[in-house]
Amino acid sequence: MCPPERASACYLSGSVPPLGLLSLAASLRLHCPATDVTVFDGELFNAKEMRASLQGDLVGLSVFYRNYHQCLKIARQAKREGRVVIFGGPLATTRAQWILEHHSEVDAVVVGDGNDALVSVVSGKAWPDIDNLVFREPSGIITSRNMTASGAIEPNVFTTESLLAADFSCLDLNVYWNNFEKRYPGIVHRPLPVVTRKGCEWREKAGCIFCSIPHPRVVLAEPHRVWSYLSKLQHDFGCQFFWEVSDSFTGDLGWLQELLRTRPRHMAQVGWYVYARPDELLVSGVAEVLTRLNVAMLYVGFESADTSCLKTLCKGTSQEQNREALQVIDECKFGLNASFIVGAPGENKASIARSRDFCAEMAERLGSRLKLVNANVLIPYPGSPAFSMLVEKEPHFKTLDIINHNDLTSSWVKRFCDFPGEKRGGLVYLQKVCKELNGCGQFSNRM
Repeated sequence: MCPPERASACYLSGSVPPLGLLSLAASLRLHCPATDVTVFDGELFNAKEMRASLQGDLVGLSVFYRNYHQCLKIARQAKREGRVVIFGGPLATTRAQWILEHHSEVDAVVVGDGNDALVSVVSGKAWPDIDNLVFREPSGIITSRNMTASGAIEPNVFTTESLLAADFSCLDLNVYWNNFEKRYPGIVHRPLPVVTRKGCEWREKAGCIFCSIPHPRVVLAEPHRVWSYLSKLQHDFGCQFFWEVSDSFTGDLGWLQELLRTRPRHMAQVGWYVYARPDELLVSGVAEVLTRLNVAMLYVGFESADTSCLKTLCKGTSQEQNREALQVIDECKFGLNASFIVGAPGENKASIARSRDFCAEMAERLGSRLKLVNANVLIPYPGSPAFSMLVEKEPHFKTLDIINHNDLTSSWVKRFCDFPGEKRGGLVYLQKVCKELNGCGQFSNRM
């Protein structure tokens, strides 16, 4: 289960199947074929419906910052009904021991990828022998052999098991495809999400301060396995377009070249939507390979058009690189979903003006090929360097179980941005800026 943020409302649009949940389902059905698996997606089911539909011996919940409180409500009900409750996901990975210390309704937490651990639990393996499972015994909280005494994550917790694995038969894909077509008419036909890699090359070197994704190293699927998997999806579901959802598809030119070299003839027309960093698009050969792979649309994290803000975000890029990347996107005729993060340390109205101008330049230059602009105020999620920065100034956030989203963001803006005289330290102003930037794309921030 991955419940939505609110009890009676679903997430966004139900236009993309939940790849993480379907990967877990695939592993369970492969290794534990006698097990009945039901997937509940917060894009289609609200939290009340999920609580009313609890069944089975084990309930697994994918926990994010915004749905944490709903996960706890479901966990309490499941525990009252005598079910085993296991948390996983980004927030659970970063706060495993805290969750177990404060919530008796949670029996265990999976740290990192959950495929192997969940299969081991369902297969009846002794919990102390399961990698990256944190659980409670009468003697206290026990951490598995893949974690240090301090609770730090060891790199081998993250494996290739969850790559190229999703059981799409768990759901009615037509519901998602119909929703996608209604929301983004004419972009692509019958897309499916896939993940061919995990991790981020930049995060291995430094990492953006707003990133809380807990993948400590880059893991790549072998190109021949990628094509074998996509061929099966094409055969089973008639898909000709794939949305690659990893952090950045463009981080390893050699891997991209091998992916192109090994592409089967019958997959020559397959199209892609991928994530990319501006600096990686400038590496000689990357844009050419993307073009030959039939990449139709890029999601690019520009984040800001101000070099000082890019530095304080630790983005590893510059204003000049952003503009050069835009030129590459234009020349290659890629569609674009552009991401901006406002509220960098030192952000002010002058830096915002540069991002406004850059966004307007993108809209004028790309026209209808600028499909979406996603601008958001920086949220210092637990597990991110930004959260640690905020805790240094406001230590009480470290000891809160459920953190109010507005309080977290407002405190960040007040502490780190420069908007004297603005309401809530500038948060209201930045929210208006996001609304303005989001209106620049063809589909006005529908993703």
